[in-house]
Amino acid sequence: MPSAPFGECAQASVINSLKANPNLPFDFQYSHSTNIRIRFIEKSDLNAAVQLCLREYGSYPVSKSFNDNPISIWVKGKMNDFDNFLFSFVVLLGLGQRVERREQSNIDASIPQDHNVICISEIDSEGNERMFGMAEISLQIPDPSKTSPPFVVPPALKKVLGYQKPYISNVLITNEYRGKGYSKLIMAACEGIAIQWGFDEVYLHVDASTSGTAAQNLYISNGYRPVVNEQYNQNFEWMGIESINRGLYIVDGVALLFLKKDLSSVE
Repeated sequence: MPSAPFGECAQASVINSLKANPNLPFDFQYSHSTNIRIRFIEKSDLNAAVQLCLREYGSYPVSKSFNDNPISIWVKGKMNDFDNFLFSFVVLLGLGQRVERREQSNIDASIPQDHNVICISEIDSEGNERMFGMAEISLQIPDPSKTSPPFVVPPALKKVLGYQKPYISNVLITNEYRGKGYSKLIMAACEGIAIQWGFDEVYLHVDASTSGTAAQNLYISNGYRPVVNEQYNQNFEWMGIESINRGLYIVDGVALLFLKKDLSSVE
């Protein structure tokens, strides 16, 4: 199990270690009293992972307007409960499929290593883990107009659909742990897996609105650059050249940026 000390000047060392040798679990000391572990999500983690996603993303807002009378409030509450149940079910099923695919690929070499969900946890003095973040690295068609599907596509169908490239998605760090550099660490683990798979580039989508500014800044500072399709972006000429050069795409009605990072220069 790799381990490394962590301090003000050690983040780059940990990141380089994760990229050069992404053998998980990876343990390191973040501070005098805080130990961190990055590893693959297992079946025993699924409920905790679903709750993590539910706390961070929540249910989709109910589009219908309601009055403030007791009946309307009750109906809205029940609709939100159903949204949360449906969201949890989809996440649980999707994560379960991803864990199974990774386990199968470890046993059968004919099944590709095309899905890996990674979590990052804080370890207490008794060795108990508190998961506070996660991310996924998978093989997907590098299509700016599509994000990673919620469910795992069979390997044979993936092969028919076209060539695959590493795609990072579902990067999540809980509120109280943000701003401490953990996103860069879990991203480095994903990029290390992509390099281990034999690729020299990796892709991702990020929210193009102002609410996604922090994530945009994280990725840009980490070497990600816009993927610009001149023909597609003729649709956005009215927004000006700056918007076009951001790699803007509309995916399922949502404005996203499609970014790419060159991994060939990683030491």
